Amino acid sequence: MKVKNWIVQIYLFLMLGVFPLYFQNRYYDMGDAKYTFFKYATITMLVVMGIWLIFEKLQTVGIRDKNKSSKSVPNISIQDIAVLAYMGMALISWLISPYRENGWTGSHEWYMGLLSQLLFVGIYFVISRNYGNLRGNLWILGVSGAIVFIISYLHRFRIDPLGMYEGVAERYWLSYLGTIGNANWYSSYICVILPIMMGWYIFGESRQTIVGKKGHVLGAGFIFLGFATTVTQNSDSAYVGLALCMLFFMWFALENSNYLLRFFEVALFGLAAAKITGYLQITFPEYAMRLSTISTEITKGDTTWYVFGIVFLLYVLLRRWKNMDIAVWNYIKRYRLLVCCSILFAGMVVALTLYLPILVGEAI
Repeated sequence: MKVKNWIVQIYLFLMLGVFPLYFQNRYYDMGDAKYTFFKYATITMLVVMGIWLIFEKLQTVGIRDKNKSSKSVPNISIQDIAVLAYMGMALISWLISPYRENGWTGSHEWYMGLLSQLLFVGIYFVISRNYGNLRGNLWILGVSGAIVFIISYLHRFRIDPLGMYEGVAERYWLSYLGTIGNANWYSSYICVILPIMMGWYIFGESRQTIVGKKGHVLGAGFIFLGFATTVTQNSDSAYVGLALCMLFFMWFALENSNYLLRFFEVALFGLAAAKITGYLQITFPEYAMRLSTISTEITKGDTTWYVFGIVFLLYVLLRRWKNMDIAVWNYIKRYRLLVCCSILFAGMVVALTLYLPILVGEAI
């Protein structure tokens, strides 16, 4: 492996494997600790990478002098231009701001100031050109993510293996979970990590793609854990994010029967996770935290059973007619926009019919 790939791989190990689990002083200093970790790990990576690139450049100077006719043309993509334009707008915004000192780091415990934006741009340009080990990174992501999911899930049943809630009043427990901290941060974490594994599970070319057959089984377990913690994390934004991801995946899953079968499997994992969670909440009410009405309806309500039955029936029928005529698939692909829009419309109608009265009742 090249030196540049090693630099990127070490950094990805820190950010994918260590960063989600890293904390100091439990939830009291969670935001500061994670930002400090991110800042110094990223700056160190960018400095080391910069030094190595300068070293490489100096090594090639003599070779280029001997062959002056060869010209080095920088490889700039449309995505690169978009990222550079974003960096330019961030710089302009900071320069014209009357609060440049605060704008450099950002609000306390959020730290989304100019420094973070510049670091994001640096990360993009380094990692987009040096991917590291894809197979290894999937394992790192899966292991660390599964640990975070398990700890967070246990927290919603008042099981605190790391003592994170020590000194925290119980009325605030719903606002924090796992080793991510704030429930809204955790919602964002789920909406980034879980779709990565969902996409790999659905669109892998075979059951042995990337991490092997056993890895595919573990991927299914990861997806199940992800949905289980989603229905207990108590932030409604995660439902919207994952629903849009599922619609996006369905668009491409309609390409062939294998993709669509795996898409249905992912949906079944999610629905099963919700109902098993509901069973645990009913069986152990003294341990289960009281969640929002929408989360409770998803885990304990009958609607989830109806959706599970429909998806399971479609899954069984597709397995039976998996090798249908190619003309049928061409017909399906031709009208998949109509299919996806119909499902989106139906989902919105069901959501409004079932959950709008709940939300109105809570507001009253």
